[in-house]
Amino acid sequence: DENGETAGTTTAAAASGDSGGTTGGNGDGGGNGGAPPAPPPGTIAVDYGRWDGVFELSNPAIVPDFGVATVSGEFHYRGGVDCPVGLVSVRTWFYNEGGQVVGRTLWESRQSTGDGAEISGREPLPFEAYGQISEGPSSAALQFTAVECL
Repeated sequence: DENGETAGTTTAAAASGDSGGTTGGNGDGGGNGGAPPAPPPGTIAVDYGRWDGVFELSNPAIVPDFGVATVSGEFHYRGGVDCPVGLVSVRTWFYNEGGQVVGRTLWESRQSTGDGAEISGREPLPFEAYGQISEGPSSAALQFTAVECL
């Protein structure tokens, strides 16, 4: 649907590739990009990892459009990081009905705040993770991969 559909949202358990410290990674640019298993069609799975309860993505929707797709929603910081947060990174994978990856992208909070701005809990930030797709997606998986201090 060109206007986007609000999909069901699931929250995954903590990321298994987490090595401690301030940043965590997933994927090395090869293979499937470290893609998690496909969520059921019509679902957006969000893995907050160790930041579960610190951040929230509300009202997520998949919006397909001519060779690209977007997961849109509102990004909320609920507090709990021991420094002024300057950057949050979220990887997104788009899947077709058969569970195959059809696109991927990386959202960084500076797309909404600009470089050097602090993320506060006062107002939600617009979340728009968009990337090229090879066919229309039916589900998406998001994984919080890094949080950096100013």
